[in-house]
Amino acid sequence: MDPHSGRVLAMMGGYVDLPNQFNRAVQALRQPGSTMKTFGYIAALENSMTPATLIMDEPISLNQGGDLPPYNPTNYSGEFYGPTTLRQGLEKSQNVTTVRMADDVGLDKVVEVVKRLGVNENPQKIYSLVLGSTETTLVKLVSAYAMMVNGGKKISPAMIEKIQDRDGVTIFRRDDRQCQDCTIKDSKIDNAIVPYLNDNRQQIIDESVAYQITYMLQGVVERGTAARAKSIGKIIGGKTGTTNNSYDSWFVGFSPDLIAGVYVGFDNPKNLGNDETGASVALPIFIDFMKEALKDKPSTPFRVPNSIKFVKIDRALGKYPTPLTPKERIFFESFKLNDDIDKVLSQTISPSSLNEENDSDNTDDSQEETSVIY
Repeated sequence: MDPHSGRVLAMMGGYVDLPNQFNRAVQALRQPGSTMKTFGYIAALENSMTPATLIMDEPISLNQGGDLPPYNPTNYSGEFYGPTTLRQGLEKSQNVTTVRMADDVGLDKVVEVVKRLGVNENPQKIYSLVLGSTETTLVKLVSAYAMMVNGGKKISPAMIEKIQDRDGVTIFRRDDRQCQDCTIKDSKIDNAIVPYLNDNRQQIIDESVAYQITYMLQGVVERGTAARAKSIGKIIGGKTGTTNNSYDSWFVGFSPDLIAGVYVGFDNPKNLGNDETGASVALPIFIDFMKEALKDKPSTPFRVPNSIKFVKIDRALGKYPTPLTPKERIFFESFKLNDDIDKVLSQTISPSSLNEENDSDNTDDSQEETSVIY
């Protein structure tokens, strides 16, 4: 998909030789696993948190109300990591960090983001929402991620660009904007200027939040569960997802001007293989596609809005670096212009209990996050 317009550039809905016409890209409702975590982090960024905000990754028991048992999320590794920045929570796809963050922000705010971005019209207000328990389709998920990449502008997937009749008269056009200065006579061609078209897309996410989440998803590729996508050789962002028992495998990834989503699963859900994940099943398909699609394109950075400023921090501790900070942990983090940086970077959670493994660059695909669906 073109993330700026919603134009669907290519789509495969299943094996071409199947007898039915069921298009899994637009019709198959599935749990999207940890690709849903991203929407929880958007809610956090919209509600006073930053990528450097610390969340305590430790055992937690949450009251679900009614007769439901307490909710006790666990990480895929079975370990807990102590104080964790939002960025690390998303890059390493830590379940406990994500659920605690959603509890701090409020599930109602997460639900609102999921609905606003069109992922699901009526998601359940439950903790497992941020781990992928709600259902959606691949095309809805890709469209939602596209709105992060394009600076927060609302787009809708479009299969048809234009229709003309036999006489060349346009009877349908996806882009219905009118260009008053697009017709130029030959005598004026030397004085022609590039015509300007108004951007009539609705701002559905603040541009600074859209960039922050995009930059965090770039970190998923550079240091997290999608590290093998670095083999594409371009600047890429994205998110892996896996559901319980390795039934469904997902990856949604993007460059600044192209986004692609991959779903792998059976029509009658069953195990894809022991320990198979979004990183081991869906991501390689994305890599093969993007290597071909981007082979003649330069590697360009994601567009940074004027409302963003970068501050050098210790990315493991969410604080200013010191002379003793290891070089590999010094990182330029993105903040909004109105963020109180000193307050954010002097958080009161003690870093002394930080598990060193949490700061490692271990991106072994066997340790991919896998969304735990309850």
